[in-house]
Amino acid sequence: MPPKSLHEREMYMKLKSFVTVGVACVGLAALAGTFASSAVADPPAISNSVVTSGSDTTQDVLNGIAKTIGGTPQTIGSWDAFTGLNPIHTHGLITPKSTAACTNISRPNGSGDGVNSLRRAKSGTTGFPASSAQPMSHLSTDDVATPVSTPLGSLCWDAARSSSGPAANVVDSTGGLLQFVPFALDAVSASTGPTGTTHITNANSFTTQNLKDLYTCHAVTVGTITYTPDGGAGTTPIHLYVPQAGSGTRSFWASTLGFNGTTLPTCVHDTSEVDGTSVQEHDGTVVAADPDGIAPFSIAQWIAQFNHPTGVTDRRHGAVLHTLDSVTPTVTGSGGSTLLNTAYPIKREVFNVIPQSAVASGLLHNLFVTTSSQVCSDSTDIQKYGFGLLSSTTPHLCGAVDSALRAFGPSTF
Repeated sequence: MPPKSLHEREMYMKLKSFVTVGVACVGLAALAGTFASSAVADPPAISNSVVTSGSDTTQDVLNGIAKTIGGTPQTIGSWDAFTGLNPIHTHGLITPKSTAACTNISRPNGSGDGVNSLRRAKSGTTGFPASSAQPMSHLSTDDVATPVSTPLGSLCWDAARSSSGPAANVVDSTGGLLQFVPFALDAVSASTGPTGTTHITNANSFTTQNLKDLYTCHAVTVGTITYTPDGGAGTTPIHLYVPQAGSGTRSFWASTLGFNGTTLPTCVHDTSEVDGTSVQEHDGTVVAADPDGIAPFSIAQWIAQFNHPTGVTDRRHGAVLHTLDSVTPTVTGSGGSTLLNTAYPIKREVFNVIPQSAVASGLLHNLFVTTSSQVCSDSTDIQKYGFGLLSSTTPHLCGAVDSALRAFGPSTF
């Protein structure tokens, strides 16, 4: 097996204290993916009114919205899931608030870490269970218990970013202490390395059922090519990747394709079969280095990295998105802009997670709740960063409060 990644070793040592479109449409990825920004989009100050962390998928759009909303200091302080480019992602210590308890704590990496960090920050305060012995049930049944070091009751976090809703086992429609509030639409595509280097030459002909079969370790024949997970005599090998444990995209991909995202099937990998690098979500490093590799990639993130607004790091490394069920991942908008194709088969809402006690009024309500909230009113940034707008044809409107998205009652908080 490949050696454990630097990230895995670092997280274990520091945190063990707690639990194409067609080729014509996206062939530019092979060229544009070679350029990268070193910009770090962490908050400009630690005295922000609302501090949030979590999902890699939505970090860039929240950073953009935060900048638009502004404030002195900036109203929303949105901390990235990591800094740097894979394989040198940095998940080091940060100080999200200028208090002793919030000094040099671990950076939450992914939706699971963000939500669990928020839960720990609020535990022991008014309206939340006081005991540190409370079971820490996780965002999803597919999330591994990735340790986070936010001190209990520290109030270091006010909200969390999540690219998936709460799992059924933690939904509590009447007593849940957290509310998942939808704000945009995303879709997730299978991605490969650049055209001309990837061996998965029929990826644009895949169907959703093909992906389900592959990710449950079954060979599929597409055209004249038989793809076999991890290889087989007389067939073309395919390496099936998922992002790091705790990733909302990993949970979503697993639940959509029907495999266990916690105990991965033997043919599904979260480290590279080529060099052991940890797979970070929405980063093309692993498929760029492995011509047999395929991995989920947020279409919104791909578009944001392609558009490259200020503060977005281009991490595609030439990764190409693919048509699924004959539907392209992107469409061309007015002025030639690249937009998310909301008809793509594998799509999802993305969320901001806030304490349920903040739903009715106050700053968090004004920022996130109802279609007229400050976040929902910023449709320009939502689309500039690659996401689609929620509407009457999506499960929810932006800023909706749905009891089915209320989670973590006192017994599971």
